[in-house]
Amino acid sequence: MSVFISKAFNQFASKFAFRILPHCLLLALTMVLLLPSWSLGQTTSTIAGTVQDKQGLTVPGAKVTVKSTQLGIDRTVVTEGDGTYRIAALPPGFYDVTVSKDDFQTESFRGIEVTLNRTLVYDVTLQVGSTNQTVEVSSTAPLLETTTHLRAVQSLHSKSRTCRSMAAIISISSNSSQVWL
Repeated sequence: MSVFISKAFNQFASKFAFRILPHCLLLALTMVLLLPSWSLGQTTSTIAGTVQDKQGLTVPGAKVTVKSTQLGIDRTVVTEGDGTYRIAALPPGFYDVTVSKDDFQTESFRGIEVTLNRTLVYDVTLQVGSTNQTVEVSSTAPLLETTTHLRAVQSLHSKSRTCRSMAAIISISSNSSQVWL
C-alpha cells in the first residue's frame, strides 16, 4: 500500500513540477520586476479643477495652460464638457496658470506652488468680456493646513474605537492628499 501511495505521489509531483511550477516562477519573477516601481511611490503632482462663469455655469472648451519657466514645462489642456480639467505628472515647483476662452476675459494666476504627491484643486471663475482683456492675480491662496487633519484624526481616535470611527479616520487620511484653494 505504501509503495502505491509513494508512486502516486511521485507522479503528482512530476506533473506539478512540469505544469504548475513554471507558472509560479513566472509570477514570482514578474512580482520581483514590478516591486521596485511600487516602492518608489509617486514623485509628481496634479493640478485639477473646474472652470465656470460668474453665474456658476461650467465653461466647456476653455483652454487651461500650466507653465513653469524654472522647470521648462508648458502644458495646455481643454476643459471637458462639465468644465473640469486635469494636468497630471507635474514635478514640484512654482507654476503660472492661465485660463482663456472666447468671449471671456483671460485669467492668469502667477506663482502657484505645487508640492510633491498632491492634487491641487484650482477652480477658476471667468468673467464675461473681450478676449484681449486679461485679469492677472499675482498672490497665491494659502495651502490647507494639514495639522487640521491630524487633529481631527486624533480626536476621532480618542473618542471611541468603533468600526464607524475607524472608517472616518481612514476616509480623512485618504483624502488628506488633496489641497483645495
